[in-house]
Amino acid sequence: IGSSQAQVAAYDPNEFPGRGSAMIFDKANSYVREGDALFEQRKFRPALSRYSSAIELYPYSANSYYKSGLASFELKDYTTALLQFKRTVALAPDFPDGYSHKGETQFKLKDLKGSEESCRAALDLDPYSTLALICLAEVCLDTSRVESAQNYLGTANSLPGAEEYRKRISKNIARANKLLAEK
Repeated sequence: IGSSQAQVAAYDPNEFPGRGSAMIFDKANSYVREGDALFEQRKFRPALSRYSSAIELYPYSANSYYKSGLASFELKDYTTALLQFKRTVALAPDFPDGYSHKGETQFKLKDLKGSEESCRAALDLDPYSTLALICLAEVCLDTSRVESAQNYLGTANSLPGAEEYRKRISKNIARANKLLAEK
């Protein structure tokens, strides 16, 4: 999956005694690698199928749920994506990208309060999470907090990882400027 996205390590089966053999764990990871290759080719439905196979074999990996959530999000199945991101953060509560993507998905589902909470959780773990900053700015724009949105967008725009989000940042800056001009 994208080079700028942090990866969640799949859990070692030895960390969960009795929850599967190393062979099952290895097979699940091979499904994830297959899914990653398909995702990179933008073949989201087959990628999702591989991630689902990994989850069926080994349901203790935040990585599998995270990637399943990303594929579901790309397929615009936001309800399923949200469920997968919730499972991600339940298994890996210290993974900021899980919260960022959960917040972005909640935003797509018009859950502005939940989106803001998830993005703030991401920023608590990683104050430089570009996605969380942009999503939080979008929540602020939708709730008439334009100045706050501009601050979040300014910070996001200055981060090294902002290149992949440049178009989205610019669109939201223009939206904020328009809202301010209308005041």
